Amino acid sequence: SQSSLGGIYAPYPWRPSREFYNSSYNRFETYFLNTIEDTRKMVEEINHPNVGIHADTFHMNIEEESFYGAIKMAGEHLYHVHLCENNRGIPGTGHVPWDDVFRALRELNYDRWAVVESFVPAVEEVARMTAIWRQLAPSADVLAEEGLKLYRSKE
Repeated sequence: SQSSLGGIYAPYPWRPSREFYNSSYNRFETYFLNTIEDTRKMVEEINHPNVGIHADTFHMNIEEESFYGAIKMAGEHLYHVHLCENNRGIPGTGHVPWDDVFRALRELNYDRWAVVESFVPAVEEVARMTAIWRQLAPSADVLAEEGLKLYRSKE
């Protein structure tokens, strides 16, 4: 809860080495913090430099009206980004509006971590947790390589 998170960081007058990224998840996984706007409100109430927003394009695909608008709303609180396709497959093969995503990140001068988050059924435990029931790419390496190609093309 927000009071718990605030309490974790409140006693430290310095900045601890750990950061906490609040991620918004889709409504099928939780009722709490479904949008970037919800998450930003909580981060602002906690008001600690180690607490920020983790944007995930998979969840944004379900909950946000605009990828560009949501990322811009995160603003200076955006600390981490998961870049994944709407079906968690190879980035660039679905309908995530990558031009809008990268335009918003550029306009924010975002310079923190942005990572490919995609899955293959070969890693059974993760596939089960993320409901990956079919082959979305030939391998995890192909997911990473193709994702990197897409992201470099947007720089």
